[in-house]
Formats: sequence, C-alpha cells, structure tokens
Amino acid sequence: MTRHVCRAAAGAVFGRASFVSEECFVLSVFPVRRLLHGGSALIPCLPPSLCDCLMPKFRSISLLLVTASLSPAWCAPLMAQAQPQAQVAQAQSERGKETFDKKVMPVLQQYCWDCHGDGMDKGNFALDKHADYKAMMADKKFWDNVREHVDTHVMPPENKDQPTNEERDAITKWIEDDVFWVDPKRPDPGHITLRRLNRVEYNNTIRDIFRVDSRPATAFPPDDTGYGYDNIGDVLSLSPLLMEKYMKAARKVAEDSIWTKPPTRLVRELGAGKFDDPNEISDRLEDQTRSIFSNGDIEARVEMPTAGVFRASLTVSATQAGPEKAKLAVLVDGKELRQLEVSADLNDASDSKKWQTFHFDLPMEKGQRKVAVRFLNDYFDEKEQDPKRKDRNVFLDSLDLRGPIRFQSGEQSKFLDWLCEGQRLQGRSLSLRGTDFDASGPGVGGDSSTVYLSGNGYVHRAVEIPEDGKYKVRLRVSANQAGPEKAKLKVNLGEMDFGVREIAVKSIDDSEEWVFEPVLKKGTHELRIEFLNDFYGGAGQDRNAVVQEVVVETTGDKKLLANRETVRKWIDMLGFRIFRRPLEQVDADKLNTMTDMVFADGGSAMDALKLVTEALLCSPKFLFRGGAEPMGVAENGSAPVDEFTLASRLSYFLWSSCPDEELLKLASAGELRKNLPAQVTRMIGDWKAYSMAENFAGQWLQLRNIDLVAPNRRLFPEFEGGIGGEMKRESLTYFDHIFRENRSVLEFLDSDYTFLNEKLARFYGIQGVKGKEFRKVSLEGTPRGGILTHGSVLTLTSHPNRTSPVKRGQFVLENILGTPPPPAPQNVPAFGEDRGRKVEGTLRQRFEAHRANPSCASCHAFLDPMGFALENYDAIGRWRDTDNRQPIDATGKLLTGQAFNGAKELRKVLVEARKNEFTKCLTENMLTYALGRGLDYPDKPFVKEMVKNSAASGYKFQDIVLGVIQSPPFQRMRVGGEGKKVAEGGTGGTVAK
Repeated sequence: MTRHVCRAAAGAVFGRASFVSEECFVLSVFPVRRLLHGGSALIPCLPPSLCDCLMPKFRSISLLLVTASLSPAWCAPLMAQAQPQAQVAQAQSERGKETFDKKVMPVLQQYCWDCHGDGMDKGNFALDKHADYKAMMADKKFWDNVREHVDTHVMPPENKDQPTNEERDAITKWIEDDVFWVDPKRPDPGHITLRRLNRVEYNNTIRDIFRVDSRPATAFPPDDTGYGYDNIGDVLSLSPLLMEKYMKAARKVAEDSIWTKPPTRLVRELGAGKFDDPNEISDRLEDQTRSIFSNGDIEARVEMPTAGVFRASLTVSATQAGPEKAKLAVLVDGKELRQLEVSADLNDASDSKKWQTFHFDLPMEKGQRKVAVRFLNDYFDEKEQDPKRKDRNVFLDSLDLRGPIRFQSGEQSKFLDWLCEGQRLQGRSLSLRGTDFDASGPGVGGDSSTVYLSGNGYVHRAVEIPEDGKYKVRLRVSANQAGPEKAKLKVNLGEMDFGVREIAVKSIDDSEEWVFEPVLKKGTHELRIEFLNDFYGGAGQDRNAVVQEVVVETTGDKKLLANRETVRKWIDMLGFRIFRRPLEQVDADKLNTMTDMVFADGGSAMDALKLVTEALLCSPKFLFRGGAEPMGVAENGSAPVDEFTLASRLSYFLWSSCPDEELLKLASAGELRKNLPAQVTRMIGDWKAYSMAENFAGQWLQLRNIDLVAPNRRLFPEFEGGIGGEMKRESLTYFDHIFRENRSVLEFLDSDYTFLNEKLARFYGIQGVKGKEFRKVSLEGTPRGGILTHGSVLTLTSHPNRTSPVKRGQFVLENILGTPPPPAPQNVPAFGEDRGRKVEGTLRQRFEAHRANPSCASCHAFLDPMGFALENYDAIGRWRDTDNRQPIDATGKLLTGQAFNGAKELRKVLVEARKNEFTKCLTENMLTYALGRGLDYPDKPFVKEMVKNSAASGYKFQDIVLGVIQSPPFQRMRVGGEGKKVAEGGTGGTVAK
C-alpha cells in the first residue's frame, strides 16, 4: 500500500487527512522486520525529533498499531448515522399555521413590516422572503434569529412602537412549540462527534489508569474551545506536532508507571545541629559540629515509620587527655545500647586521624524515638603543661541511621500492583552493602555502598533467616588483579561453607555475580566473606578484592512469574482499561506479536509491557471518544448506545476521566443502564467529581480566566497576594457544595451563605473567619449572596481600571439567563474616556451620552439595567457606596417590567421571574458539555422537558444532572434498520443494514 493510499484511507475514516501525521503513515508502509532491524536510514522522511522517539528498538511498532487501528470498521457506526428523517419535516410542514396566521403574522405586520416586509429588507433581513409556509418553517436559523431579537427586546428599536409582552410571548411560544417542534415519537438524538481527549481528560485518564501523579499533557499545545468549552469534538483536531507529543508522553507514562526495584532503605540523617542540649553541656561550633565538654547527654528526636534493626554511622572526634581514651555511649529512649571508645584526636596533625566513624546496629521501635549521645569520662588537669592534653572533650559531627536491615518485599509501582492483582513480582530479599558489615583485618573496610578488601581479612555480620527453606545468595564482586593468581574469596553463611572461589574480572570497574542456593534453618546465621590472597608487587601491582553487594533472596515466597503468558493476560486487562471496552481480537493479535518480538530479541516482560503500553496510548481508540455502537432494538431511527460508550460518556461528563472498574464491570454485564441512578449518586460522591467544578463551572462561569485578569495595581493595590486565586476557590467550592449536596440551583442566583477563608473574608469586610481553610460562612447582614456577588465574577466582568456595566450585564444575559445580546452595530464608537481629562460624575452619568446614540439605545436598554444593579461592587469586587465621591444609582428596570434597586433586589427578581430561563441556560450548558457538541434544534425539546421536570422537583441540581444523563442525546444514537435488533447485551455491535 502506498503512502497516498494510507492517507486516503484515513481521510475516509475521519473526513480529513490532517487528523494523523504523514509520518505515521510513512511508518505503516514499511515491513515490520525492516523497522525492527534497520536504522534511521530506512525512514529518511521522518524529522529528527520523531526519529528520536522511534529509534529504541521496537519503538516504532506503537505507530504501526496506530495506523492499523485507523480502520473504517472502528468508525462505521459514526459514518452510518442517519440524518433526521423526512417524515419529521413532512409532519411539521403545516403545524402551527393557524396560530401563525392569527397571532404571529398580525404582530409582525404591525411592528416589523415597515423595515422587514413588503420589499424592505433593512439589515439584509426580510420577513416575507420565503415562497410558502413550508419553506418558512424549514428555515429554523431564520426563526431563531427572530426569536432572539424579539425575546431580548432589541427589536423593534427603542424609538419605534413596541409590542406588548404578551405579543412577544406569543411569537416566541409559536417558534419554540411549532418551528422547533420535534415529533415525540421520533426523537432525534443528534449526531455523535468523534472527540479527542483534551489535556485535562488526558491527564486525569493517565492518573486513574496508571496511578501516577505526572501530568504529561501540560506539554501539549492548548486545546481550542467551541461553544464555550474545551471538550467540543469539532475543534479538537490532531496535528502532526501533537501526535509526536503523544508518542513522547506515552513513553514517559510507561517509564513512570512500570517499574520494579529492590527494597529501599529508610535514611535518617541527624547532623549535630539537630541535637538538643537540655543540660547545657555542649557548644555549637562554626563548622556545624558540637563539642561536649562535660559528662551528660545531648539528644535528638526522630520519627521512625517502621520498627527494625537500623545500621548506625556515628562520626565523632575527641581532644584526648588523661590516662584513657574518650568514651561515649549511644542511647535510645533512655536505654544504653552501645559504648564506644574514641581513638581519633582532633589535635592530631593528620587530617585522616581527626575524625572517626563507628558502624553498628541499633534496634528501633516504630514511632517517635529519642536518640542520645552520652559523654562518659570527662577529664581536666590544670597542672598539665601541654595545653592540647589538658582537657578531654568529645565532638559530634553526625549520626546517620539506615534500614531496617531485614528481609523485605521488593517494591513495584502502584500500576503493577493493580495489573498483578495484588501479587508481587519479587519475593522478599535482604540487601547488604559496605558499612552494613563489620570489618576485621588491616585494609578491610568500606563506605555506604561497597566493601573494600585491601589486605587479608574479612567482613561479617549476623543475618536473621525468617523461616526454614531454600534461599538464593547473590554476591556481586570485582577485583584488581595482580601477581600470578587471581583474587580469592571464601564465603560462609552459618554452617554453610560455599568454599573458595576466584574472581575472574580484572578490574573493579567490572563485576561478576556469584549465586549460591543453600537450604537454611530459621534463626541467626553469620555471613562471613574473607579475602585470602592479598598481593603487592610494587607500584601498579596491587591485588585487592571488592564486594559490591550481597543479596539473600527467599525462593518459597508466592510471587507472580512474569513471562510471555503473563504479558498476554496483561494485554487483555490493559487494553480493556485504556480502550474503555474489550480489546478486539485483531488488536490483541498485533500486541501479542509485538510481545513475541520483544522476547525473541532478549527483552523482558517489563520491556514488552512498556512497549504494549506505548502502542495502546498512541492508538486512536484511546485518544478519541465517540466510536459508539448501537445495541438493542432500532426504533424510529435511533437505538441506545452500547453500555461501554455509556460508561465513557458518564465518566468523562462527571469526572473528566475514564470509567472506573465498577462502571466497566456493569457495562460488561449489560447492567449499567439498570443501575444508572445509583451509579450517578456514587460518582457524584467520589472526590473525582470535583472536576465538575473545575472544568464545567470553570468554563460556564469563566472562572478559569481569573488567573489572567490584571487590575490596575495603582488603583487597586489590594488585589495582590493571590487574592484572585482565593476568589476562584470560593466560587468553585460554592458550586461543588450545591452540586454534591443536591441543593436547588436557584441558590446560584441568591443564597445567604458562601465559602471563605480568613484572607478573603477580610477582603470582603466580613468578620469572624480565621485560618486558611475555606468553610461555609453566613452572609446574613451583608450585601452579598449568590454567584453574581462573588469577587471572581465581579473582577472578571470589570476593566482593569473601573467597573463595566456592559460586561456585567452581558455576563448575566449570556451565562445566567442564556439570552446573549446581539453584536454591537458596526461603526458605533465604543464608550471611552479621554486620558488626562478630569472624570466627572458617576460612571452611570457618563454612560448617558453614549446611550443617546439611537444605534446603541436598544442594546443598552437590554444590557445596562442588570449591569448597573451591580455597580455597588468595584472593579475587584469590594462593596462601595459612592463612585467618584457621588452616591451610586443602582436602580433599574427589566424590559419585561420588573424594577429593582441594587443587587439584592435584582437577585430576588431573577429568582422569582427568571428562574426558568436560568435553569434552561444551565441545562443547555451542561448538555453541551456532556455531549461535546453544540446543541441543535432537535435538542431543544429535550432541554424543555428537563427544565419542566426540574421545576417540578424543586430545581435540585442532581435532578438536572440525571436528566442530562437520561436524555436521548446522551443515551441514544442515530441508526438505520427500522425495528431490527442491532446488537445483543452490553458489548456493542454493528449497525443493522
């Protein structure tokens, strides 16, 4: 197949070839064997950055899966979506004609015909342009425009005769009931949009599947928005650049989530500065050490998360005086566990002899422990002639604890915990290095990681064997070879003599592994490693041995064997979670073939799993949603979507993330629809449901933009210290409370509470709130209540230097009532004020000149009343009584006749007179967000029904959410094949022919 054929195939699937980069299709035409064993010369057409992603062997296979997945079969249900049936148009052609002739046409002729009828088409808009009633009813966009202008009172212009509110209502009711009518027997669920995961959804999905905290999508380009949201399928395209970033992200996710490692040791470093001196027997020195000049204790407290034997490393020195060496003791919780004699002398001329480090075991209990260093034999002789030998003191540099030294299970990622179903890939083991051993003999010692045997001698330590059984002892050793024979070590573990072995490697830069498999009894056994044949033959001729690590492993522990068959099982599990539905056999075969190639090339199960993960994460079946399949019986041109699609729609709506195991389990059994209300309740109670506040409310109320606002700091110096973030937090917490507690959505319009912390409460002038945490606060006796008085909304709807009644009015109309004003007429100057000119009067007074323009009057009559009602709040949301030292006039009157004075009365008007408009606006926004597409005319009856049901149930938030979820656009899809069964159960199917 040629490159062009590949691109054409993708074009047939997606409707445009730009969805997948040309580089991906180039890869798909090369034989797998050439990709596996070739170099970059085989793909000269790839840009260097993409070559870097592919060059590790097998890396490019992931893209083979990507291109192989671009099959028409995957998107066949999308391509087969039926369009609204002609029967609907036929049934509608005469509907409402009598109402139109008697109630609508006379009003239009009386008030509109002068400019838009009888040959007049002012503004290029004619009401009599249609040939007949049928053609007129079919032009829904035309009537939606009429409805918008009549409902908002923009038309007729303010200087013309006006219809009554009843006449306006008659026109809008006819449009809603008759023009937008949909046959209730043939509800149209609308088209399904193929939706790419946006950045938030991608990050959340990776978080929930792979149990990692990384956020790879932060490196992706910003998502476009449509209809106010960034999860709209029509604007979420896939560019070659983004595909390349997906590949890099997939590799990073695989590396971060698929790993095993030996048990890690806890490290507690207690420098001298961490020790307290309750008895005042020590001094803190400039080099951060501590001198102890009198008998007694200095102590430190340390938190131990687990009990066990810890290896202590105590670095000390002394000024030696008198007949004996300085002595000290180490205590834990008041119990003396070790006495030490310090031979180092701080006054010694040789730096190597000034400090001394002791290594020894300290048993520690779990919890907070008190560790003390006690000076035992203080000495002072005034008659001593040598000032350096007059006073015996002890000096402490540090005490470090590492451990516990015991058999522990190896660590593995949380993702592997899930994939292995609780089993471990590694058994218990004990790892010993360097200073874990006690040394005996000249030239024998070590550091924290390595044992050095520079002379004949040995290292040893006690090993506690947990139970009877067979064990595996691994030694990683190396040597510098010199002389006629190779370095030899003798190894014993308790009574087990492993004999004498030669080290084959010639340099300590290399290493080799020795493995012994003894049968051991439970109890304490001494491990001893002895260097037998030290040799020195002059410069460059020094035979030394090095022990890099000793690992004792259990062999009887139950653990999962990671082999080829295990990976095959993992492929099914992982494919199910990543694709959000069972893995198709054709995809499973491709992935298993990749696994076989990895093992054939000497790779491990972890290597295969990482490559499979990368391939799955680069597949369109992961990156895109919308590949729904119909199930059940096709009725009137639609059928229910399969339950896996329903699970995905549900989870990405409420969680902005993938379905969890419970949703997928119910979908597999075909039981999700039957348990839908209970599952919605469960999901809303989950912490992930906060994404509704962050992602839905954050865009519906434009709260995301608060991070971008920049009020004039000279005029508003109080807007600092993250106060904008606190405002955003208030609004998100407020939304989350109403949502989770299933309160009335009318509380968004007016309520007697909000959520504040001390900082924001002080900013608002509200007393009695202490601390950083947000909590529910009563607003009784304050001028605030509802979302419109939140500092976030008020700041967002202001200019940097002043308030904006237009922006605030527009926010109420668009985001609260769902009746956006029409665009401003062309060639009308915007309201502005000359710089340097003295500002006189209130903003409202200065606006009057602008409103005098007839072209502006009708729009501002619609916008300004609600905006000026909020004028008591300044540009950063604080209450004020005056503007430019003059009283603020916050009175207003809606075009529907309701008068108010200030925000409090406006809130009451909205709750009493406009609650259904608000509920409709919220429902439309939520349905848009849930479907990932803009609403169309067939969706209007569903919204109307949801608003009606919401009013009947007290406008409870979760009832609206459940209404969205149970609506036909969310539950169903267009299909052909009237009356035929299209699929069985919950596994989906194909479109009936």
